Amino acid sequence: MKLRKRDYVISYFLTVVFFAAMLNSPVQIQEIILLVIMSIFPALILGTITNVISLLIKALQIYIRKNS
Repeated sequence: MKLRKRDYVISYFLTVVFFAAMLNSPVQIQEIILLVIMSIFPALILGTITNVISLLIKALQIYIRKNS
């Protein structure tokens, strides 16, 4: 399975933005560092899910082409 780094990067930034939107102001530097670290795991999960979905779509397209 070819994993695309772009999916992980996009998922990471979306997760950071989502978590940052939930912060109240004023924001301390410790909160920002914790937010950046905490965003890694959801981004890995979301990136993997998008890669698996794209793999399934490609496999389905190949299957349809062979059987049509």
